[in-house]
Amino acid sequence: IMPPVPSIAFSIALRDGLRHILIFFVASFFAVLCFTGLSALEVAMITTFDEMIAHVQEKTYENNVLLSFSGGKDAWGTWIAIRDHFNVTPFYYYIVPGLEIIDEYLSRCEKRVGKIRQYPHPMLYDMLTSCTAQAPQRCWTIEHLELPRFTKDDLHRCVENDCGFPEKSCYVALGLRAADSIMRGSYFKKHGPVDDKRKVLSPIWDWNKARLLEELKTDGVKLSKEYEFFGRTFDGPVLLYSWGLKKHSPRDYARLLEWFPMLEAEVWRYERHLAKGGN
Repeated sequence: IMPPVPSIAFSIALRDGLRHILIFFVASFFAVLCFTGLSALEVAMITTFDEMIAHVQEKTYENNVLLSFSGGKDAWGTWIAIRDHFNVTPFYYYIVPGLEIIDEYLSRCEKRVGKIRQYPHPMLYDMLTSCTAQAPQRCWTIEHLELPRFTKDDLHRCVENDCGFPEKSCYVALGLRAADSIMRGSYFKKHGPVDDKRKVLSPIWDWNKARLLEELKTDGVKLSKEYEFFGRTFDGPVLLYSWGLKKHSPRDYARLLEWFPMLEAEVWRYERHLAKGGN
């Protein structure tokens, strides 16, 4: 039995329907480009440092760029990469305010990079609202404070406003490298070093560790004592940092416990572990 042959009218309707679908998707694609002000083709073509610099210089406000500066290797590398191309305003996210080891180092850094503004890290508010390492009697008070939650992108706009720049006008330089992880490598391969929607750029995205260390050595960068204590910059109230601060900077450890008092229990358990021959 032969299958029914589609009628001519049906064939014409099918052809017209497919044509309309194709037109719809093409129109939607260009509408998205116009709405976001983002040329996906333009971003895809950014494969070199010079192209990235020219692209951002054209878009950022009066050649101003904010720099997320942790004082670590990648942050220094980013500053070295962009200092001759932009007016750089560095800022620091603190997870625990007032740590001497950090404040003293940032004070020394200011002699080279200029004034470093400090702002609370979104992680600080996330940990407080979730009562991370808090004593039980504190939890009721913290919950009733109704502390805000915000993202790094929200904070970028706050820094921008604090510096007196127009809203959503300045790009933010981040010290991210493709060689850091497979996920970051995949991200940069797909999106490139500039995100125009978020207004961020990653100037050292294509540096490997050898180049980074060589640039720091050539520029005479002296890293923070954090690298001696932890092997990296301070990144939150976890055992690596709390135990390190107790050993090397007792006043900072006391400051850390003011904000996250139950960390002392974690350190106590670890010390018992060491006493029993653990490592």
